[in-house]
Amino acid sequence: MNQATELIKAAAALAWPMIAGVVLWRLFPVIKRVLESRGFGVKFAGMELSVQEASDQLRKQVRDLQDKIVALQLPPREDPAEAKPATTKRAFARRILWADDKPSNNAFEIAKLRDDGIEVVQARSTAEAIQILTADSSRFDAIISDMGRYENGRYQPSAGIDFISAAHAAGVTVPIFVYTSQATAIKKHQEVLKAGANGATCSPTDLFGLIQKVYAHAPTES
Repeated sequence: MNQATELIKAAAALAWPMIAGVVLWRLFPVIKRVLESRGFGVKFAGMELSVQEASDQLRKQVRDLQDKIVALQLPPREDPAEAKPATTKRAFARRILWADDKPSNNAFEIAKLRDDGIEVVQARSTAEAIQILTADSSRFDAIISDMGRYENGRYQPSAGIDFISAAHAAGVTVPIFVYTSQATAIKKHQEVLKAGANGATCSPTDLFGLIQKVYAHAPTES
């Protein structure tokens, strides 16, 4: 089993360059036409599309490619004959809390999560997020936070770290992920882990993979 897992991981690693090429090949024509458009519509394959329609189709293709990449990252499914009996889990909707003072920065990511059937509850500050969690933290399967944000009229570059500490102090036990810029994700990764979160990333695909693992490892309802 370990050998099979290693082979799958190796195959996934080798697939990345090919997937990247497919992404560029499939999406470049649409992106080029949207960027070249000076109006509210673009022509593609002889058809007139609104910028909104082009954007929707672009997001759909990006989502499809991200789903395939995430599938490569997930562990192989167990053989049904060897699967262990499922444990009982309290029934509740799939729900994530996302703390960010500029939620529009995550519009595509939130749209994908909602397309996947996950309810995303948004909070613009640490105080608002803690208030939501204090009311009932068990409503959520995971939490996503940005790193730097404006709090009480001032920019706090480590607001995400402060939020992680406050969430744990409030008794929150669900996974917490920090979604931030590449430079911050690298610089603050160890600090994020030390604070008690489960990781930091700048990649939407990696973020979706982390979220999928939350649900893949959760016990099924019986």
